[in-house]
Amino acid sequence: MFIDRPRRPLLPNHSIPETTDNTTSGDTPDGSDFLSNHGGKIALVGFSFAAALVYRWFIGGRNRTDLEEEITLKSPLHPYESNDLRIRNSMTCLQFHDFAKKCREKFPDGLASYDEFVQFFQHQKMYALTDGYVIDRVVLDYLKASSSRGVMARRTRFPMSFFLVALSNAVNVPPDDRMNMLFEVAKSMTIEELDFSCDLCSGNVKVSTGDISRIYDGDDNDRLYCEQGKVEALVGYLVGACQIPYEKMIQESGVYYPFKLYRKKSASEMVTQGIASMKPPPHQIGHLSVDEFSELLASSSVCVW
Repeated sequence: MFIDRPRRPLLPNHSIPETTDNTTSGDTPDGSDFLSNHGGKIALVGFSFAAALVYRWFIGGRNRTDLEEEITLKSPLHPYESNDLRIRNSMTCLQFHDFAKKCREKFPDGLASYDEFVQFFQHQKMYALTDGYVIDRVVLDYLKASSSRGVMARRTRFPMSFFLVALSNAVNVPPDDRMNMLFEVAKSMTIEELDFSCDLCSGNVKVSTGDISRIYDGDDNDRLYCEQGKVEALVGYLVGACQIPYEKMIQESGVYYPFKLYRKKSASEMVTQGIASMKPPPHQIGHLSVDEFSELLASSSVCVW
């Protein structure tokens, strides 16, 4: 039925040439091969490094929080108590200045026991304090921490400027008047008070008097400026009287490895940092005018209440 046709001859069987591998054993594999072979290890290293950073940050923050809690728990006065004390009293700046002036006349060296200070205040009959026990608590806690006599510390002669700073908690006046009031307290400090000054914030460190504590007779500096050493002593008293926020009393310790650690600042460090941040800087090195004093106490380094 079909016509035979000549069959087409089959093509010769050619084998498929093998692909030659030009890669020698010494060649470096490309990036895709490296990631495929070591991607898990890289991810593990990255995750471990990130976890270490988070843990280091957590420990550093915990160290600061623990330090703040320690200061808070040891504080004899809470912020709301300070506000309530001022609200419940209406002592004026004039009354405070008059009493401070009489104290300087009564105790010319600036030193008095707390019992003597309280008796002298009551004898003046110029003002009846409300909730005066709050001031007692603050003062006695500071005295006990600064003296080895314990409960008998209230009979130890102590810088009267601290008692006045504690009493200023009961003066309810605008911030500008309060700054002027504290400026007069600092400016009136005696050499004996500066020699006695202790800074609880730095662990009972003496404030250096040196050249900055000299007295100017008839000079304008005596009336218009306050020596930096006196300002440092006053800031130390503000710390002891619980009139500076706790977070302002803490700074980095300089230890960053393996964890960042924090420590309490001294009054001298607060003042030095506050002056360094002032723009423009103080007119006279080592002395502050009342405006510069107010700017310092209101700065982020001090931030007095």
